Amino acid sequence: MRLVKRDEMLKLPPGTVYQMFDPNILGELMVKGENSGDTDWYEQPVGAYPDFNQMQFEMESTECREARFDDTLFYLVYEDTDIEIMVARLKGNLNLAGPVLPIPE
Repeated sequence: MRLVKRDEMLKLPPGTVYQMFDPNILGELMVKGENSGDTDWYEQPVGAYPDFNQMQFEMESTECREARFDDTLFYLVYEDTDIEIMVARLKGNLNLAGPVLPIPE
């Protein structure tokens, strides 16, 4: 895994798995979609999300725009090996150790 800023995130391909990181806050796990112009991109949550209009949780492939427009944010981008470890852990192999990345100050 690695931390990138917004400008590098825009260069990454659709299908990139990431979390927004604002010091002290790690956002939900997302999958990057196509860019929306030169400033933001579409994204889909990996897990369930609440639909307050229907008062239910859903796990559909709903896409929304990232649209934070904040160049101070970091994005924690997961590499293929990180995703393989996540999948193995979700399937019950909880003893797999993953990589370690220092948090920027």
